[in-house]
Amino acid sequence: VDNIHVHRAGNIPGNEQPAHKKTKIISDYVKKGNVHSVHMYDDSKTNLHHFLKMKEQHPNVNFHAYHVQPDGSTKKYKPE
Repeated sequence: VDNIHVHRAGNIPGNEQPAHKKTKIISDYVKKGNVHSVHMYDDSKTNLHHFLKMKEQHPNVNFHAYHVQPDGSTKKYKPE
């Protein structure tokens, strides 16, 4: 837990949609370093959809999306 840093997209100023703010944060990390795989857990299918589209900009990175259900369980997200 000591090595985890939480970013809150809601704290980013501007009128962008949350999905765009979240993908910006993730993209910045991917661009910084030696990232091979990224996992995102979210209750919003819109956010997960935008996250998976990042593969176009980062073709050498594996993106894994998980939809968080109301009961707290998760399901692998696959775009419809």
